[in-house]
Amino acid sequence: MTNESDPTPAPKRFLGFTPKQLAAVGAIALVALAIGSAVGYAATQPQVASAQDAAADAQGETDDLASKLSDAEDARDKASTDARAAQGDLAEATATIDKLMAGRDPVVLTLDFPVPDGYPTVVDISAVPEHMRDSLGTPKAVAVAPGVWAAFPPGATVESAVNAKAFDGYCASKLAFEEQYLGGESTSGSCW
Repeated sequence: MTNESDPTPAPKRFLGFTPKQLAAVGAIALVALAIGSAVGYAATQPQVASAQDAAADAQGETDDLASKLSDAEDARDKASTDARAAQGDLAEATATIDKLMAGRDPVVLTLDFPVPDGYPTVVDISAVPEHMRDSLGTPKAVAVAPGVWAAFPPGATVESAVNAKAFDGYCASKLAFEEQYLGGESTSGSCW
């Protein structure tokens, strides 16, 4: 209702509120929003600090790994340099041996009978099976075939040890050697 004697028109209402009431409600809402934001920020501050600490720790671990990687690369480079130096030393030693051997005749054995390829060869007695070592009785032996050995006493040559035809070894190995390389001739020595 309006007062006809009052020339001021009544304020317009919006949803039943006057503009002053809407302004007051708006101001209250803004204050509440500001308070809520401040409270929210304060509540998340420990989480932010924790995340920053975790990031700093991760950076520290990354730096440690980078340092270890750098150390490993340095060690690899040093090993590679050392290997190249060793190859150079080996090449130099091989060249020296080649110079020393130049003009020399290769070692040729004079045996009374053939032996398998790669034989005879001088071996330490420890290469002979333990139960055969006593029958050989020398610190070294001459392998004349797989599983067959001759004693190699001091002062003997490989030829004299093999040509003596006194062989110890495994019975089957010794018999096969005698049949294949000695035409079946039986030799002295023991077999097991």
